[in-house]
Amino acid sequence: MESILDAIQTGHLVILGVIATLFALMLLFKKQVDRKWEYEAEFHDKWGNELGELDIQMLRIGGETSEFLPHATLVFKHSSLTAEDVIQVFIEDELVLEGRVTRDGRVRLTDGDLMSDLRSASEGQSCTVRRAGEQLATAALVID
Repeated sequence: MESILDAIQTGHLVILGVIATLFALMLLFKKQVDRKWEYEAEFHDKWGNELGELDIQMLRIGGETSEFLPHATLVFKHSSLTAEDVIQVFIEDELVLEGRVTRDGRVRLTDGDLMSDLRSASEGQSCTVRRAGEQLATAALVID
């Protein structure tokens, strides 16, 4: 009977040891992400239907870099978009993102399409999505 209790106690200690080891490894290899700021702009048509969203942020990923780097994502749907259209996103008069539509009716632009360092972005600024100079939608940046 005593050997069964010893086996159970040993099993508990092994499980606790594995959990402690996993916790220590998680702390050791965890990437810390610091956000300096994060803004979004939600685009709507004149009837209030959502067309898309722009998310921009300044991030510093611990261990990889000591400076804050810009990150941006635009997801936008518009019935007039056709493949190979060039879409531009402006904050005030500064070109922020530029890329091509890859699928009719929708576009997704990400960090690889960045044209600016985003350092001058701030709440309340006007954000505009354009195609060949034609304004498709406008929204104000708000804190996310």
